[in-house]
Amino acid sequence: MKILTILFFICFNLFAEKLKINRDHSEFFFNVKYLKLGKVTGRFEHFSGHLWLENNLPHKIKLVIQSDSIDTGNGVRDGHLKSSSFLDSKKFPYITYESSHIYKEKNFFTSEGVLSFQNKKIKQKISFELKGPVIDTWKKESWFLSLEHQISRSVLDINWNKTLDNNEFILDDIIHINVQIQLQKENEMTVGSKHKISDNKELRLRERYFRGEITKLPQTEPSSQTQKRPSLSLLKESIPENVTTENQIVEKEKTKWPPFLFLSFLGFLAVIFISIFIKKNETICLWSEKQKGRSFAIEFLLMSLIFIYAIAVYELMPS
Repeated sequence: MKILTILFFICFNLFAEKLKINRDHSEFFFNVKYLKLGKVTGRFEHFSGHLWLENNLPHKIKLVIQSDSIDTGNGVRDGHLKSSSFLDSKKFPYITYESSHIYKEKNFFTSEGVLSFQNKKIKQKISFELKGPVIDTWKKESWFLSLEHQISRSVLDINWNKTLDNNEFILDDIIHINVQIQLQKENEMTVGSKHKISDNKELRLRERYFRGEITKLPQTEPSSQTQKRPSLSLLKESIPENVTTENQIVEKEKTKWPPFLFLSFLGFLAVIFISIFIKKNETICLWSEKQKGRSFAIEFLLMSLIFIYAIAVYELMPS
């Protein structure tokens, strides 16, 4: 029996075509009704998986989701969902689904398999559409799988909730799942950076030339996106002599600071020495009771001098 099982898997791997999820154009969304009228919508950012084809028909599917990649757009709520009240992502980092049998029904396929959630094995029947293959610009073959599924929170043993009036609950029991997946051969996947290339007539002709669709590149005028930029020397020559550039302004501002700080320090010392001198002479001159009235005037003069110095420093400070 063991030999037959081994031979089956060897034959399956020889004849089945293995496709891998391309994350660039794949999404895993879900939503749950909130307060009976609204919805809480979220997604899983990180997931992976494979689909095996036999005679261009789905034969087996496996999906792995990282539970701590949940994102609902609210950090506090995401932290609660990752806790033991919901996903318990620290203890159970992965949620997996693996099919045991796939069959066709009208215009869609149905997969019977096992959902592994935390320490539970839950049998699930999931219907999905599979379209393809389609060839992209870079001669890579793609298949697209889409599904909508519902699962009860009570089946997953996620029982957290809050009560409302009339014995109703803040969260609905049903989780609505929507998945869109791009699948490609593992060794023939479209590189994500390919989709970020600028698009214009000249680049399209080059792509056709490299794919062998045309044998010669026609002479075309450079597009606005590929025109040669003027050199730095030409840009410098185009600036009039009487115009100060931004770099020159910065350099001038840098040269203002050392002499300003030096002069400010000298001024500060001068204020201190003048204050000491006036206070000393005040003490000498205050030999009679009549002259003691000058003390207030001298104190006011010193404060005014320091105030004027502070204003001068502020006004002369380089901007």
